[in-house]
Amino acid sequence: MTFCLQAAANKSGYHFIVANLTGTPVVTYSSTATPVVIGQSGQRGFYSDQSGVIRYTTDGTAPHERESGTLRTATCGPALCRS
Repeated sequence: MTFCLQAAANKSGYHFIVANLTGTPVVTYSSTATPVVIGQSGQRGFYSDQSGVIRYTTDGTAPHERESGTLRTATCGPALCRS
């Protein structure tokens, strides 16, 4: 089973999308979070998938799995994500 777009919502100044869900139960997915207003509601764009790695861009655009340039991998603690 494959779904192109499963869910989208706004929360805390960010637009969240969960997409590309495959399998039953779901074994693959991708998720993005981007500021609703870059520089005002947020600065970074985030991407994650089933690998569990959180990636982000510093310019607020939506990062992608194979994107280069400002794409960074975050290391996350219980209350903080940082590069």
